[in-house]
Amino acid sequence: MNRSAWCKSMLLFWAICCLGQAVSASSSALVVRIQRNDYPPEALINGLAGDIPIRVRVEPDGQVRCEVMANEGPEILRKPSCSLVAHRWPFSPALDANGKPESVDIPLVVRWARMSNGPAAKDSADALGFGGATPISPENWLDTLYQERPALAAFQGRDVLIGFIVTTAGRMHNCLVEDRARASFFTEQLCPVLERHALLLPAIDSEGRAIPTRGTIRFTFG
Repeated sequence: MNRSAWCKSMLLFWAICCLGQAVSASSSALVVRIQRNDYPPEALINGLAGDIPIRVRVEPDGQVRCEVMANEGPEILRKPSCSLVAHRWPFSPALDANGKPESVDIPLVVRWARMSNGPAAKDSADALGFGGATPISPENWLDTLYQERPALAAFQGRDVLIGFIVTTAGRMHNCLVEDRARASFFTEQLCPVLERHALLLPAIDSEGRAIPTRGTIRFTFG
């Protein structure tokens, strides 16, 4: 593999660890799981849902372009699929063999899950605990967690509460496990892995600027 191809591969790798052709929801593209507060009101009212495949192109000058790759899902969800991702994630161009920036295409799937309406539904959404940030392929975080920390398999069925900050770059920071029995052990085992691999779209303020948020999630060992 030449350096140019290697750089592009690593950019996709870091899209998971850090933060073209049409892709389908069944492909290996990263999945952006949209949270309730980002749904268009009409989509919530009508219970609309769907997986929208998109492609983000990062130009050498850092400019980001996004396009929906297939006529899938409700029309009302296709346009915001691009705007949510392209405007909230700090993408960077790839580098060629000489270290010069070059364009790269990144396939993603934006997942709009069916949401019910009403106060109970809002409470359920708030319980996800990302503070307005949007998780990207959280199943990748968990797979990596078990790979890097096999000792955690001994705690099957145990659940712990994890507190953290989501930064404006979409990373977990200041992770702390709130478990009275073994807080230090679980913090040491869980937090370094999540801080390296968890990837989120940051929350935004009323002017569309990325903002840090505080979140909590309950993790159950399966």
